[in-house]
Amino acid sequence: MATRHSTFYFDETLVVLKVENVLFKVHKYHLLQSETFSDMFKVPQTGDTVEGATPENPIVLNGVAAADFEALLTVLYARRCSNVQLTLASPMIVSAFRLAHMWNFSDLRAYLLAQAEETLSDAEKIDFAKKFGIQNWLVPAYLNLCRRSAPPTTDEATKLGLDDVLMVFRLREQYRAWDPIWSSSSNPDGAEKFCDRCFGFSYHSASFGATSSPFTFAPPPQPGAPSIGSASTHKCSVCNKDTRSYFRRNLLAELNNTDQSLEKRLEKWVEGGCEPE
Repeated sequence: MATRHSTFYFDETLVVLKVENVLFKVHKYHLLQSETFSDMFKVPQTGDTVEGATPENPIVLNGVAAADFEALLTVLYARRCSNVQLTLASPMIVSAFRLAHMWNFSDLRAYLLAQAEETLSDAEKIDFAKKFGIQNWLVPAYLNLCRRSAPPTTDEATKLGLDDVLMVFRLREQYRAWDPIWSSSSNPDGAEKFCDRCFGFSYHSASFGATSSPFTFAPPPQPGAPSIGSASTHKCSVCNKDTRSYFRRNLLAELNNTDQSLEKRLEKWVEGGCEPE
C-alpha cells in the first residue's frame, strides 16, 4: 500500500473566512497549526451548511484587521512552500505576530519572534515588547537609545510615547557629560590625562565616590629611574601643556561603571514606571 509523502501530500480542504469585509479562501491545514482554530474545528456543526464551506456562509473573524490576516497567511504559505529563510519587513512581522500570538500558532510565533529580534529597531522593539509582554527586550533597547550618538527621530518618538521620550532624553543629557562616545581623546590608550592645575575643576560627576573613582595619580619619574617609552612628559587634556606628573582618567573603567548605573536606573523604570533619579 502506498504511503503519503510527509511534505508534499496536501489536504485540499479549503475554508472560507470573512475578515472585515474581505473574503479569504485558504487551506484548512494551515489553520490547524493554531490551537485556537484546531479547537474550533473539533466542535461538531449542525444544520445543512457547514460554516466556512461556502462564501455565503463564511467563518467570521471579528476584531481582526484584514491586513493583519493577509500578513499571517503570507508567512504561513511562504514557509510551507520554501525552506529558504524569509526576509520580512518590520510591519509584516508585527502584523503576522499579532495574530500568531492571539490564536496560539506556537511554531510560527517562535519563528516571528526571532525575526522581530533581528529586524526591529530599538524603538520598534520597545513598542513590540510592551504590546506582547516581552519584558527582557526593554532594558537593552532603552540602553541603546540612551547611548547612541543620534537622538530619537520623530517616528521613534511617536512609537515610544511621551513618557518614554522624556525619560530617554533626560538620561541622554546626563550621559553625554561622561560618555566617551561624545568626547574625543588624543591618547591612544583611551585615557585622559590632567595636570594638577586643571584636575580640580575639569571633571565632576556625582556618580563616582572615593572607592569607585576612575582617576589614578601618576607621580613624576624619580631621578635616575629608567624611562618607559620615549616620552617623559605628557600633554594635559585641558590646557595642552606638558606635565611630568598627572591625573589619569580611565575612560573604559568609567564607561563600565556608568553603563551599570544607567542599566539599573532603566530596570527601575521598566519594573515600576518610576522616573529614573
